[in-house]
Amino acid sequence: VTEQLRNGTDPVACLQQVSQVLRRFIMTVTPDSRSVAGVIGDEWLEFLDGRWDRDAFTEGKGRQLLKVPYACSPVGREEALELSQLCIAWIKSQPRGT
Repeated sequence: VTEQLRNGTDPVACLQQVSQVLRRFIMTVTPDSRSVAGVIGDEWLEFLDGRWDRDAFTEGKGRQLLKVPYACSPVGREEALELSQLCIAWIKSQPRGT
């Protein structure tokens, strides 16, 4: 996705992909995937931050994850790239099989 952003793909479309990948990833590494399937809004951001002991989603750039992919809010390419990189860092920080 970051490569797509760098090559001119629409930032909102890219963040929609990032959001889907993030949700699918957590569903595969969480033993009880049903417990997170319906988590939305601030609870979703709290869940993400709680899995890496940071507040980048609840208090930082990750808050954009609530509005940009779903409401097609305008977002710049740099902002989309930063949010994508945040999500990638979050995924890389997660232990597998927990």
